[in-house]
Amino acid sequence: GLLLAAPAFAQDTADKPLDPICPRQGDGRPTGPEWLCNGQLTRDYAFAFVYPAAAQTIPALKEALRAQAVADQARLALEATAFGDPPQPTTWDAEWRLDAVTPELAAASGTILTFSGGAHGGLEYRAILIDRRDDRQLRLNELFAPNLFENSLFGRKIRGIRAVQASFCRALTAQVRTRREDPAAQVTCPDIE
Repeated sequence: GLLLAAPAFAQDTADKPLDPICPRQGDGRPTGPEWLCNGQLTRDYAFAFVYPAAAQTIPALKEALRAQAVADQARLALEATAFGDPPQPTTWDAEWRLDAVTPELAAASGTILTFSGGAHGGLEYRAILIDRRDDRQLRLNELFAPNLFENSLFGRKIRGIRAVQASFCRALTAQVRTRREDPAAQVTCPDIE
């Protein structure tokens, strides 16, 4: 799309112009090669979707973030032009963090700041969980819904709970052995259910 300078958008405290490729505002924003940005600056909106480059190494997370960025930008473009003539310049600033990566699971969280005029902007939080063994996105209830802890046909835990249990036991064992200064200490892991 066409990228234009946008004097109507509020600038950060140093009054630096917005980067048309990644239009972010304010101080303390992550920058550098370890961060990637999908962004666009038009006369109607400023869209920035920032996430860690490390997310690219987890295929299902990479795809989930890509799909989220596409959906968010399409929603913003529609909303920015739906009200008012001329449209009110709107900002969408999403910042995603890679919170945890284990051999079984990866977790990312996003903070989305929006502003379309008025007294204050909007704030939204999101999360993405990935089953790394199956390379697919998990829904939160796949890990914690009581009726999904057991597979009624075989009486076994679902994969998500097994993965969390396994990671929990490894971390607990390492901590107990470190605190006891005994690398062979036996640890009985409680069931996290």
